[in-house]
Amino acid sequence: TSTIDWVQFRQDNGDLPEPVRAALDKLIQLNGKFADAQNALTLAESTRAASAAEQKRLRESLSATPALEKSDLGKRYMKDLLSLEDALADQQKSIDRAKQALDSVKKERDAFIATLSIP
Repeated sequence: TSTIDWVQFRQDNGDLPEPVRAALDKLIQLNGKFADAQNALTLAESTRAASAAEQKRLRESLSATPALEKSDLGKRYMKDLLSLEDALADQQKSIDRAKQALDSVKKERDAFIATLSIP
């Protein structure tokens, strides 16, 4: 909505000085990058949470029926558990990268705001 608001604002206030328009455009761009980084982190965290829930379900299924471990289904559960363990490690790396990207964009935005000087 901020982009839509800005478009309306510019239409209503077309006589803004160029430095003001440029600064607001840059701020909107940085806010968009920040929102994208937040969304990427949220997606990475929810993906990992879903994998962790599936891992928990498989462990509970295996522990509820000890004889299941020796069956074909139990072997498949064990294989799935191993795959999920690898996926969880990869997903944690994705979360870490997403956090770093979010932090980087936040610093970029904060630095821009801190040095903003509009005559």
